[in-house]
Amino acid sequence: MIMVGDIMKIVLIEDDIKISNFIKKGLKEELFNVDCVHTAKDGLYLCSMNKYDVIILDWMLPDMDGLEVIERLRLQDIRTPILMLTAKGDLEDKVLGLEKGADDYMAKPFAFLELIARIKALHRRNINQVKKYLYSKDLKVDSLTREVTRADKIIILSTKEFKLLEFLLEYKGRVITNTMILDNIWNMQEELQSNVVNVTMYNLRQKIDKDFEFALIETVRGSGYRIKDE
Repeated sequence: MIMVGDIMKIVLIEDDIKISNFIKKGLKEELFNVDCVHTAKDGLYLCSMNKYDVIILDWMLPDMDGLEVIERLRLQDIRTPILMLTAKGDLEDKVLGLEKGADDYMAKPFAFLELIARIKALHRRNINQVKKYLYSKDLKVDSLTREVTRADKIIILSTKEFKLLEFLLEYKGRVITNTMILDNIWNMQEELQSNVVNVTMYNLRQKIDKDFEFALIETVRGSGYRIKDE
């Protein structure tokens, strides 16, 4: 989960290269972290592998229409806010998109400042709806206050350690790779050492697991890390 004040992570699924480049350039100038793909298949893959703050989705894609993309995302229980872009400007189309699960709708052409405002509004709304607590056995994380306790003992974590723990808990039961961690915890503007994930994970485990009866974080050899789902 991306907390208030962090760089927003956005995926843009748009097949028109000119529009895609225009939006991507503008979002990066606003200091957003942007992934950009041009097909529904690639968009669905990225959304299943990464945690985004907002999905910007074109209605008309070459391999699948945007409405089907929305349905597939929601069936995977991906609740990331979706802003749909389309040349369809009729009220009936807007209603259809919203009924299928889009959170907002913009007709092309659009003003870029309005796009930015709508992205930020979706992000704020999503933060307010975020599940406050994350758990694993005797570990409890408050996502809003950033308080971490295990067996009722308060644990102090750095910002990156907290984000890493939160990310593991959000995907509890799934193997999380180093690449997934880098993509979701760090951004491209940061200068990173090659062992940054290993060092942060080591420090986190020292605080979360070392002085307790059993370990919560496990290494999956050759794959990554996970916290087992109870």
